[in-house]
Amino acid sequence: MGKDSVLRNSGSKNEFGNRPLSSQDDIAQEILKAIPATLNVVDIHYNVLAFGGNILRTSDGLDEIIGKKCHKVFQKRDKPCPWCKIGQVIKTGEVVNEMTTPDDPREKLTQRPLSIYVCPLKGKDGHIIGALELATDISHIRKAGRDRKKAQESLRISEQRMRALLNSSTESAFLMNTGGIVLASNKTTAQRLGKSVDELIGTNIYDLVPKNISKQRKKWVDEVLRSRKPLRFEDEPDDRVLDHSLYPIVDKRGRVIQLAVFARDITRQKRAEESLKKAHEQLERRVRERTAELARSKEHLEEVNTALRVLLKKREEDKTDLEEKVLSNVKDLVLPYLEKFKNTSLDVNQKVYVGILESNLLDIISPFSHRLSSKYLGLTPTQIQVANLVKGGKATKEIAQLMHLSPRTVECHRENIRKRLGIKNTKTNLRTYLSSIQ
Repeated sequence: MGKDSVLRNSGSKNEFGNRPLSSQDDIAQEILKAIPATLNVVDIHYNVLAFGGNILRTSDGLDEIIGKKCHKVFQKRDKPCPWCKIGQVIKTGEVVNEMTTPDDPREKLTQRPLSIYVCPLKGKDGHIIGALELATDISHIRKAGRDRKKAQESLRISEQRMRALLNSSTESAFLMNTGGIVLASNKTTAQRLGKSVDELIGTNIYDLVPKNISKQRKKWVDEVLRSRKPLRFEDEPDDRVLDHSLYPIVDKRGRVIQLAVFARDITRQKRAEESLKKAHEQLERRVRERTAELARSKEHLEEVNTALRVLLKKREEDKTDLEEKVLSNVKDLVLPYLEKFKNTSLDVNQKVYVGILESNLLDIISPFSHRLSSKYLGLTPTQIQVANLVKGGKATKEIAQLMHLSPRTVECHRENIRKRLGIKNTKTNLRTYLSSIQ
């Protein structure tokens, strides 16, 4: 029915069409209309004495409600509502102040959360004569509660993520204020300082390290507070070398209010660098020593080379002497007898063999065969033999007969010899060219 009340309208309207508030009844009526809730006033028998508020509950008129059972006019029930607290308040005289839950029948009926306030009404003699029930819509409170829970849950998740992020690192990571008080820390930091995370939170980080280290770290922190820029430094609080990174956290006014600190243990790296440096120095020293040794060896080799040159010169001299002796012996002791043998009665083959023998002896005392094979390494042994016979004046047929080859094969060898010697397709006589090779 809207915002009705037990007080009826009375009196004339003012110039704006509204009745002036000229009596207590008028004021009470406006108060009942202005209540941002549903108000019921009943006697001990549940008869409605007054009602008001802003929640629509019935379309009945005022005369149809006053004096009637509240459960009859509002809920169409013959008996008091089982969830109603009015009977409890009338019986005990104690105030009931509660909020509905989603499964509460009152919340299901109104489709909104309610704050229920029921208090007893007493007469002049102090006896309970009825009760006042006030039902207030608390949807905004419920929503605020849900928002608060979401915010709390979001904060909890954020804190978990921060802890997980901090603890995921195997290096030290902690948050401190500008005075050095630890605000958050991962397990690695606490373990390095011999504490648990809970024990570390709230302590001053400068009290947990040697004074000389603490003093130096304060200087670095002061520099970050002054510049408001990240800073990195190394120190050795014990047998370890730590690489620190300081990151300032600033407020809206640009002031540094906290610092995030990350400390990485680089002891092994530093020790490795030192070992590498020592090894490099040792290597340089060994190189210098080896260079000196090589210089001495070079000097020694030069001396050896000088001696070898002397020996080689002596060998060449001995070789020359030997060649001269062989040449002299062949000319004086062999060739004269061979010449006499040629003048004896010989058949054709014998003469040929004697000629070959003479030619080969001349080759022995001449460097022709050796020089021919060394100067022209491309010649095969057969080609060298053919070249030797050509030089001796043998014709193709004679060479074929002596070497048991076909004349065509001998011609192929002659052509290959000319090619190897670089005189193919020239008018140069092969025998003449071979004879010129000394």
